[in-house]
Amino acid sequence: MTRCTQAPAGVLAVLFALHAGVAWADFGAGVRAWAKGDYAVAIKERQPLAEKGEARAQHALGQLYLAGDGVRRDPRAAADLFKRAADQGLADGQFALGQMIRDGVGMSADPHAAGGWFLKAAKQGHAGARYALGALFEQALGVTNDAGRALAWYRLAVEAGHPYAIERGNRLSLNSSAEAIRAGERHTLESLLKAGL
Repeated sequence: MTRCTQAPAGVLAVLFALHAGVAWADFGAGVRAWAKGDYAVAIKERQPLAEKGEARAQHALGQLYLAGDGVRRDPRAAADLFKRAADQGLADGQFALGQMIRDGVGMSADPHAAGGWFLKAAKQGHAGARYALGALFEQALGVTNDAGRALAWYRLAVEAGHPYAIERGNRLSLNSSAEAIRAGERHTLESLLKAGL
């Protein structure tokens, strides 16, 4: 008779925590190296994690490829890494990919498609994505011009801590109708997400 043994749940939890701790330690080493300008170490620490599918490492490595820090500048590789992180739900990856698509870096510009990525990140509270959505609606980039929605996105960006959103929103409100201002005040995150682009 063969016996099937299972590891107790507590042992599995400890093993998982140790594995996660090692991944975080490697990622942290990459962050510290990047901050010091030691891009070779930053890449060395992030590359294996990115290849294993760690979204934060994919985003961080994408930033290095986008800037050309320690590697040949490669916007297509950066976009691929951002997309992999974005597909896993990482707001920073969604925002970075949206920026590249909006600006046409390494690909054709498509502000409407960029807005879709910004919406995903904004839903998670990403201040930059909320600000970017405000700018899309203010400037009619891939969407219809809608001062009310632009003002609402800027307001939500301010609430999320974006440093320039209050100035941009104030400037827009000075040039907007009373109706647009009221619409901007009425919109909630939920109503904006439901309305989409």
